[in-house]
Amino acid sequence: MVEKKVTIKVGEDITFTMTGSNGVAELKAKKFKVSDVDSIEMEANKQFKVEAATSTVAGNSSVKISGGPVTVEGSPIRIG
Repeated sequence: MVEKKVTIKVGEDITFTMTGSNGVAELKAKKFKVSDVDSIEMEANKQFKVEAATSTVAGNSSVKISGGPVTVEGSPIRIG
């Protein structure tokens, strides 16, 4: 087993830290891109949060939001 905390730094803008004592992995970068030919899945047992100054969700065929109650907040809100 390695140390309780491992940090990998690449250049000035990329840092990957793994903390074994609490199970947290953190990646900090100037730009982070994930791409795949088939599919990408993200899953959380408790909370999944996406936050940014400007956010976009788009789908070429469809976009589906499902689950419990859905709250849409903001001003203005445009539908359609």
